[in-house]
Amino acid sequence: MTDLSGRRPPRPTLRFLQLLPRESFPKPSALQAIENREWSQVRIDAIEHSLIADAARRFAEGLPDRHQEASKQLGRAVFEVRSRTGAAWRGAAVLDEHGDPWLVWAAPHDKFHAQVCDVLKNLDHWMPTAAEYKLRDREAEANRLSVWQRETIAFFCQVLAEAVNTGKDTFSFPSYDRNTHLNLSITLEHDAPTGAPETDSSLVTLQLRLGSSCDSFVQLVLPVLQPDISMIDSTYTQNGELELWVSVSQAKLFQLLAAVEISGGEIDPDPPCTPLSHLHYVGCHYLSEALVIGAATRAVCGLWFVPTRDESADLPLCPECERRKPIAQAAAALIESLRDQRIQGS
Repeated sequence: MTDLSGRRPPRPTLRFLQLLPRESFPKPSALQAIENREWSQVRIDAIEHSLIADAARRFAEGLPDRHQEASKQLGRAVFEVRSRTGAAWRGAAVLDEHGDPWLVWAAPHDKFHAQVCDVLKNLDHWMPTAAEYKLRDREAEANRLSVWQRETIAFFCQVLAEAVNTGKDTFSFPSYDRNTHLNLSITLEHDAPTGAPETDSSLVTLQLRLGSSCDSFVQLVLPVLQPDISMIDSTYTQNGELELWVSVSQAKLFQLLAAVEISGGEIDPDPPCTPLSHLHYVGCHYLSEALVIGAATRAVCGLWFVPTRDESADLPLCPECERRKPIAQAAAALIESLRDQRIQGS
């Protein structure tokens, strides 16, 4: 039995996709870039189809059933995947020279079994081209970047919360290349809470060593904290580090603190949304994913919204989110306590 441990998930070739009826795709618009030959916009891994889903499930569990006659004729394994809807289409999957599965040919049930042996005699014609391997590699890199972005935004929310709650000021996280780590220092100074966190402010000072990892981090997370560049000052220390002074409303700070304390949420690429009038609470995982992919997420209050890194940072907190999860109240009390301790110690 072929060992698929560590192999890539099954992937359709362009010829395979072109064989399938357009109406058999849940989201036919995903094919638009292929049909228009807009290769920079093509995302094969985002295309949904019942045959692709069946292949993914079967290869994840081990191996799909072999088509015995075709496998015997070709002298190599030809796997059969199945659609359970409509004309019960069947797909043929084979492993490339690297052991990765590709969906190469498809037809309705009866035609598939009648023709698969003859069609796959010329298997090289149906195997992926060099361009398709390049598309796959590009998508894999885009996915890796997306994962790093989501993890980094979530990490930043977590270390910011830890800095507020415990006073810890030094953190380290992996850079995009995974070979180095970026060291980050955080210090905070807070206005005395007045009960209006959208007008109360906090000064967040970030200190990072310069380099490509620093640039990537700043470009990604700084707009999450403060999209208004007029509220950000920067300088360079004698040690060659970048120091950023970020003035942010305590409402925005509390929203990010809430993200760390909340685990629930949902993501939907196309729900009914309303223009933002408040800052809403949503779990860190869902907030970071929505920011990266531009999707909507459901807030604690139940409202769907699309968080962006250019939204106003001085919006008030959603009163219903705060009623259900009184995080701002607790955070304001903590800030007041820390200010009192500092005054007493001075």
